[in-house]
Parts: sequence; structure tokens; C-alpha cells
Amino acid sequence: LLKSFKGITVMEDKKDFSSLSLVTNKDDVFVSRLKKVRDFANTWQMWVVADNIRRGAATNGLYIAQKLFQ
Repeated sequence: LLKSFKGITVMEDKKDFSSLSLVTNKDDVFVSRLKKVRDFANTWQMWVVADNIRRGAATNGLYIAQKLFQ
């Protein structure tokens, strides 16, 4: 499901995980180490990393503007 969203990159290799050096100057939010929690229904754990300045301020503003003017 996460892979279907624009702006999310899911790293599927279990040995890899997203880090600041990987995501700097990139628009996507990177998700890795995704796993289901056995003891709690509908609960997932994941490692999520993004370039907060680029993604938070600039890209989200563009996405909001695109939705408003569609």
C-alpha cells in the first residue's frame, strides 16, 4: 500500500535502512524496516526518514497547491 503513494519510497532490502545521508536533497519520504507487530492487531513498525526542510516546506506546499487547483 505504501508503494502506491506518490512521494514515498519503500526500501525493501531487509539489510538496508534509510538514513539522513541517503535522503538529503530528495523530495520523497523513505520507509524501511517495515514489519508487523505480532502482539498487536493492525500495528506496524517502520523506520521513516525525510529531508524535513525540502519535504516539509517546499514539496508539501506544492502538493497542497496542486490539489487546490485541480
